[in-house]
Parts: sequence; structure tokens; C-alpha cells
Amino acid sequence: MEQRVRIIQIRPSSVDVFYDVTLLQEDSLMAITMPIAKAEAQNLALYKDKTLSKRPLSFDSYFATMQAFDIKLEKVCLQKFFDGVFYANAFFACGEKKFVQDMRPCDALSLALVADSPIFASDQLIKDVAYPYFEQEESEIRQTKDDIDNPLEDFLKGKINIDRIGVIQISIQKPKEEDPLQRLERELQEAIDTEDYQLAAKLQNQIDKLKGNN
Repeated sequence: MEQRVRIIQIRPSSVDVFYDVTLLQEDSLMAITMPIAKAEAQNLALYKDKTLSKRPLSFDSYFATMQAFDIKLEKVCLQKFFDGVFYANAFFACGEKKFVQDMRPCDALSLALVADSPIFASDQLIKDVAYPYFEQEESEIRQTKDDIDNPLEDFLKGKINIDRIGVIQISIQKPKEEDPLQRLERELQEAIDTEDYQLAAKLQNQIDKLKGNN
């Protein structure tokens, strides 16, 4: 069995070379976080935000080829976590023929976003690695304890309680939003550092447009 999930967050990891991608299973409010490389994360963010590019990115080209041959991506499924590695499958259909392709999760997610196909996670993966997700909006959080450093860890240790699904009785400060121009310039430098010049060109174009409007 499997449950539908969606990407809710892509953010820098505590390890410099990675980003963390968080997916949420909304019915149970359980989340899965997996690390992916910076370049893949930056492309995934562009697909997630449906940012248009002057030139097609990799999975734009893959999807165009699929359309030309009438190949449909029915879904992708995050299958398992084994020996420190996440595994995913992509489920394709071409006429009456159906086939499954093993893919890296970052590639499967990118293709799903481009093709507007659903994303699932297996029940076993959710059982193995998922954790309770708490919406960190100030309007939904009530303060009862000021000195909690790690709400998830303290929840698992039984130090804090949930008074209803998705609402945790602690105080969590909402992170300060990064200036759009600073974010684009930071991502541009990261793209240059990883030699992803296609993405760098796209980001430079966005920066030029933003500066032109100021």
C-alpha cells in the first residue's frame, strides 16, 4: 500500500553539500525528509515553483520526448530507505503497455512535477522514516514551554504533548524570510560553484529582471 504525499519544503541541510526535501502525507500529518545534492535541489525548486526558463531544463526535455511518443507518467512512489539510501520507482504507461523504472528520488520527484503526476510514499517507508509534522505558524501554536530546543525529539521522548492533530503545545519562532534578491544571488553563486551554468543563466535573468523593477 502507499499514501499520497506532496513536497512542502526545500531548504539547506546542516551538511553544506545537501539540501533537505520534506514531503507531507496530509491525512496523517506525517512527514518524510530526505537529503539531495544542491544542484538537484535547485532544479527541483524551479519545477516546484513552475518557474519558466528561456531554455528547457533537463526534465523539460525528457517530458517533451515522453509526450512525443505518447508515454505517460502515471505516478512516482518513494519505495524504501535501505542502508542510508532512499529508493523510488516511476510508473509509466504507453498505450496498453505499462512499465516501472527505478529512479533516484530527486529525479523521480522532478519528473513528477514537470509531468504534473502524483507522488506517493509506500506504507513501509512511512513506517520506517516518517515523523509527526507540526505546522509552525504562530496562529496555530500556543506557548506552554519556552526552553524546548528540539520539539520533535522532545515529543518522541514524551516531554511534550499534542492537544489536537497538528498543534503542538510549544513556542516556535517563525523563521525570518530571506530577501528575494539576496536569495537569488546566493543561489546563483551556488549554481556557479557546482558548475550548473544552465541554472546560473536562468537565475541571472531573474536577478536582472528584479533589479530592473527596483
